[in-house]
Amino acid sequence: MELNEIQNGVLKCLGESLAKSVSDIAVTATLIADLGVDSLDILDISFSLEKEFKIKLRGSALDELLKMDFKTDVNGFLNLSDIKRFAAWMPALAKNNSQNIKPVELFNFITVESLALLIQQQLKMHKDQHNGI
Repeated sequence: MELNEIQNGVLKCLGESLAKSVSDIAVTATLIADLGVDSLDILDISFSLEKEFKIKLRGSALDELLKMDFKTDVNGFLNLSDIKRFAAWMPALAKNNSQNIKPVELFNFITVESLALLIQQQLKMHKDQHNGI
């Protein structure tokens, strides 16, 4: 499945979950700051994405993020390896030059595009598992 198809599916799920028109949601929109998503919305969106794409997000990076189980330094900041791992599917985080990010701040970097990239990863992993790779 192409990324633009996935983005359209993500936009559809967000529109339904947030009662917004898909045309009012930009691919670069952040879930929290731009769309006003809260923790209950995140759960609803997760279920909607699972249903739309027929995948499970348990065990995904989003699931890990929701559990908030990270090792931090003495100041409460994430280690660089965790930041890099999340940046792989969070373009807004990859563009951020700060290495001082607390776990809760990661939610500020989730965009529509982030969700589409995460879904793309999950679909590829599912396909690879199905094909025995």
